[in-house]
Amino acid sequence: MPASPLGGSFGVARVVWLTMVASVGVYFVLLAVLVGAGGAVAQPELVMVLRRVFLIVAGLESFAIWVIHRRLLGPAVMRVPGTTESPLEPGRALGVHLVCWALGESIAIYGLVLGLLGHELGAAAPFFVWGAALLVFLRPRAEVFA
Repeated sequence: MPASPLGGSFGVARVVWLTMVASVGVYFVLLAVLVGAGGAVAQPELVMVLRRVFLIVAGLESFAIWVIHRRLLGPAVMRVPGTTESPLEPGRALGVHLVCWALGESIAIYGLVLGLLGHELGAAAPFFVWGAALLVFLRPRAEVFA
């Protein structure tokens, strides 16, 4: 079987992760351009309710990421003494990472939606920071894919 040009599961994970981190930046720039174009908030009460709902959902998603990451990837970095093998298959590690990254990126998407509805960056910025911080924290590590 020929070698992957990306270097196996770890290379694929790095490319996907970088793409997802970059997409958070693209969402923010897109929102900044659209908010700069102007417009009034159609229903400010709806925006305030959605902000609270999104904060609760983002908190629950962060907890879910922590549980998934700790339960499924935590043992992967614990190696058997004297060996170099990871107890977690690289394909499964990639799948777990993809789920965690998608949950983290969705928090930034909440910020995009909130910013588009409220026509302001201030209410949306915490969601972008939160989503980007989760993605940076969950970066792929070589020892998990070994």
